[in-house]
Amino acid sequence: MDAEAKNKLSDEELYAQMRYAAYGPTAVSLLNECLRILLIVGHESTSHTINWTLLELARNAEMQNRLRAEIRERESIIRSRGDSQFTVADLEGMPYLTAIIKARKIPWSERQLCLFQL
Repeated sequence: MDAEAKNKLSDEELYAQMRYAAYGPTAVSLLNECLRILLIVGHESTSHTINWTLLELARNAEMQNRLRAEIRERESIIRSRGDSQFTVADLEGMPYLTAIIKARKIPWSERQLCLFQL
């Protein structure tokens, strides 16, 4: 690449060219692959957490009914004030929902104790 062509490149393009020249196509493709993996892993862990939480609720009708009752109660409060959507404050005011969400972070045996004591 000649000097005139280098002057036309933005800083980011120039740095990309320098990285490519220094590390070669293998390092660039490896970096791209690592970034893809990180994105997929982040997505997968979130979806697995949601799936397992829903599975546990499906297996335990008592917990599911209690959570539904809490949601419906909060929903009636929201409608009575003229709103149609939950706010962060509404979600924070739901202790059983909060307990279920936080319970995903502790081992199953302790999780059962925590949820059934609420």
